[in-house]
Amino acid sequence: MKQNQFGGMIYGTGHNGESCQIEVTSGGLTLLLEGAQVGRLMWSAVKVSVTGTDDRYLKFESTVQGEALYILTGNKSIIATIRTTGAPMQLLSQLDSVGAYRKRRAFGRHAFLWGFLGFIALILLGMFLGIKPAAGAVTQHIPTEWETQLGRGEAENILKSNKTCTNPELNAAVSEIGRRLVMGMGKTPYQWQIKVIDVPDVNAFALPGGYVFINRGLIEAADTPDEVAGVLAHEFQHVLARHGMKNVVANIGLRLVVMALIGDMEAVQGFLVDNMAQLAAMQFSRTQESEADMGAVDLAYNAHINPEGFLQFMKKLEEKESAVGAALTIVSTHPGSKERMDDIADKIAQKGAPKIDAFKSDWAAIKTKCDAAEILTPDSLEY
Repeated sequence: MKQNQFGGMIYGTGHNGESCQIEVTSGGLTLLLEGAQVGRLMWSAVKVSVTGTDDRYLKFESTVQGEALYILTGNKSIIATIRTTGAPMQLLSQLDSVGAYRKRRAFGRHAFLWGFLGFIALILLGMFLGIKPAAGAVTQHIPTEWETQLGRGEAENILKSNKTCTNPELNAAVSEIGRRLVMGMGKTPYQWQIKVIDVPDVNAFALPGGYVFINRGLIEAADTPDEVAGVLAHEFQHVLARHGMKNVVANIGLRLVVMALIGDMEAVQGFLVDNMAQLAAMQFSRTQESEADMGAVDLAYNAHINPEGFLQFMKKLEEKESAVGAALTIVSTHPGSKERMDDIADKIAQKGAPKIDAFKSDWAAIKTKCDAAEILTPDSLEY
């Protein structure tokens, strides 16, 4: 992708959210679909605003031949590029207003963090003084909106440290898997976001709030999309059961209470952020893994996905573990034991033959593709 091009989505004049490329030129924004120009927004007629959850997307809107046309992008770097084009003062003023608004929103997010810290400290203090500490009980009182904000912050840190696979065919295949699973779950409080990151280790992990990451190494190790679907279904279950948040709260425990009581709020904030950063490498308990396994099998049935794919991938990992020890990341973060696989096999046997709808992708052809690039927002719109 050229330095003056950014990913986005286009609406209006016959378009309904197709992924496009936004090319910044001296006279305006040129909109490209598969390399062909499909529209143009001139600087003199463009209105700029923010939209979406947490106002995380820029919206450029104009009227073309009497019909509204607008584009969305999550890549804020486009603002700096526009400023280099000699855009008119009226547009630059709009960009300044957007920037000032986002700063006010950032201040609000800091206020949210302080509120979250105080909330957790008070609950833990109450438990410390009169109730048996229980991370699960505390987690039940944490709004999912807060959980999502914390998970998104750590997802941004992961993307800053790793490149993302942007190959359209690969992402279309992964999106198909994710879409099927989300439909199988029914209504949840999360907006699921899945990214394939350019990391060779065989691993996948989920952050609170529905931010799920798959390493390129796991994609390459899987022989079928059903195997990847089984792993993703397992990760989704960790999020739905809020295992990550429970582990963070348990990890914080009494130390957070003490820090809050002595008034060291900087230490409290740093401690929470550090614990969130450990989520990607956190090892779940056997009970949590078993709960995620059983839920993954149920989800595969609901989504008409072959549940044997999950079992086949776990057997593959066990065989490799025997040969290479703990070199595989997923082995240490998702301990694969014969007991777990027996439980999965038993559950599949109990549920009987599933209804299976085949995936559309040619997995063997696309699983080695990546096209790594720097993506800084966890939201799928950035593709």
